[in-house]
Amino acid sequence: MQIRNLIKKNTDLILILLAGIILLVISEIEILYPARWILGMIFVFSLSGYPMSVVFFPIRNSIDKSERLLMSVGFSLLLTYPAGLITVLLEGKSGEAIYGPHLMHSLGALTGLVFATIVIAWMRRSKIHPASSSSSLMPSASSLLPSVILLFVILISIFFNFANLNRADLHGDEYDMGYVAYDLIDGTVAGRNGFMLSTMGHTPLAMFINHFSMQILENEGFQNIQDWMIRFACAITGVLCVLALYMLGKEIFNEKIGLLAALLLAVSNYHVWTSRIFLREVFMTFFIILTIFFLFRLLKNGGVKYAIITGIFFGALLLTKMTGIFLAPVLFLWIILYGKEFKIKKNLALFTTAFLMFLPVIIYNIGGYVMTGYMDIFFSRIFGLYHPYGYTGDRSHTAGVSLYSDLKGIFELLIDQYSIWLFALFFAPIAYALARIKKTLKEPNIVFQMLLTITILGFFALSGVRAYYMPFLTVPLALVASCFLIQVCKNKYLKIPTVLIFATTIFYASFYTYNTNISSAYAVDSKWNDSGRTGYVELVPQPLTYHYSRSARVWSENRGWKNLEIFLSGNITREDLLIIDDDLDSQMINQYLDINEYTKEFYLGSAYIERYENIFLSEFLVDPQAGYIITVAEKTFDYELITTINDIAGNPRFNIYEVSD
Repeated sequence: MQIRNLIKKNTDLILILLAGIILLVISEIEILYPARWILGMIFVFSLSGYPMSVVFFPIRNSIDKSERLLMSVGFSLLLTYPAGLITVLLEGKSGEAIYGPHLMHSLGALTGLVFATIVIAWMRRSKIHPASSSSSLMPSASSLLPSVILLFVILISIFFNFANLNRADLHGDEYDMGYVAYDLIDGTVAGRNGFMLSTMGHTPLAMFINHFSMQILENEGFQNIQDWMIRFACAITGVLCVLALYMLGKEIFNEKIGLLAALLLAVSNYHVWTSRIFLREVFMTFFIILTIFFLFRLLKNGGVKYAIITGIFFGALLLTKMTGIFLAPVLFLWIILYGKEFKIKKNLALFTTAFLMFLPVIIYNIGGYVMTGYMDIFFSRIFGLYHPYGYTGDRSHTAGVSLYSDLKGIFELLIDQYSIWLFALFFAPIAYALARIKKTLKEPNIVFQMLLTITILGFFALSGVRAYYMPFLTVPLALVASCFLIQVCKNKYLKIPTVLIFATTIFYASFYTYNTNISSAYAVDSKWNDSGRTGYVELVPQPLTYHYSRSARVWSENRGWKNLEIFLSGNITREDLLIIDDDLDSQMINQYLDINEYTKEFYLGSAYIERYENIFLSEFLVDPQAGYIITVAEKTFDYELITTINDIAGNPRFNIYEVSD
């Protein structure tokens, strides 16, 4: 009877452990790969962190389902970091280990960590009597209609995030981060010498999350991975952001505002675009939402426990990207202004926890400086150090002439990202709230969102911006806009026109987002390269000319590389010589032709085998040889033109010439 009660009391924990064990068992069975994909994603993105939530709150119904779910997902993503570190320690530093199989090591390490947290959670719960009633993880709405609306919003987000996810070729940054993430290897200098506590380029958490996602989808080597697999973790996280924003809006305002804000985020091109490329910003968005959610729980419920949880997720934000530091003064100020008691103690607990979370990155950078004389990109900029990637500590991406010009550039970027109509819907309420500032100050939750908006804009105006840097700005903008819409609709004369304007804006924003991210009907050239980057190409808003985001589309475009890969695999053998145009993107050559991978050659030596024999065109011009010249479509040669490779919209991208003996 006692054992039965013990099992009943911990059924949830037992099921989590069984899920991890089953995942390990089926992972190497080829016929069960679809089951591995489904169970693996659920386990990595939501289940693995559930026991950690029980450590903090052992009684199942002591917190609501929304809070439990957010904690479970947040802790799940965070656990990939220590699990990845354990994987590196288990595998070692040899080339065979680095480019060998990782899946079982990584899942084994993660399941081991889950087991350890289950033991702690079990011990915590064993002191509680009697057993509490069971509770599901899924959040509940107050009635059927909000649940249906929320499901509809989630389905919209799934469509925009996943539809035609393989359309665009990889961008260079996606390739670099994907390469590091898949095999957990940081180039030829750092390699695994720092045990992947961080990397010489960026802070590590996003890469560890994607390591697990890519390994679950394809564990036979990075050369076999498809582009959509590299982006899959971001697409999932983008959907989770929509769900989390609903919960945040419901927590600090009400359910209607939560639903409206979630819908605005789901159709926002800025959020959707950064959910469809492998960069770190969508993970930042998620951890920002979690940090704010638990900040308000801290203010509402008090207790150091909530300060620690808030600190954990703020630390996770910093582990994702250091620019998340902009949130620190907002957190500190809000606890001072609205904390009920022990304000200094709560701030100390929050920021000490976040510091401890970030400490491995600090240790890594100190070690990197001692060994090499430089740190990662962020710290190299701060301290004015030389960095191999070419950064020297100057202000990020060259400032404009003045703060005014930088802010002007940011607003032009935001118009391009959101569309002029969604931009107006977002910023008109901000302007209105500022115009009636005395009344606005009486609504602290609105003030918080405005403070967050101003902080983000100010931070990136001072530090410099690239097009993808600020998608999380949509979070406070969507919340303020939703509050404004609900307030205006209380006026019976304004309700119908407001609803019509909102519906029209949502429809156009959806059309704009579809055109930017999913449509294959066109392809842009690279003339807008790095548009939206401080000090680079200006984006003069032309809302009646372009019904898509230029700064997003030029980054995420199909440039014919996948078609080139398909042609070569069907027509060229390894014995044939490829003559590569020096002007072709070296990272794309690595990814799509599987040649010239110098990091892999460094570790494997003579065991490294390229897919094709190859030389560069500059070498060929000095010493002509028989083979196949691959060049950009704009260049012509007096050799036999075999074919022209087009992009997805039919635009010529590459010419292939045959050079005979």
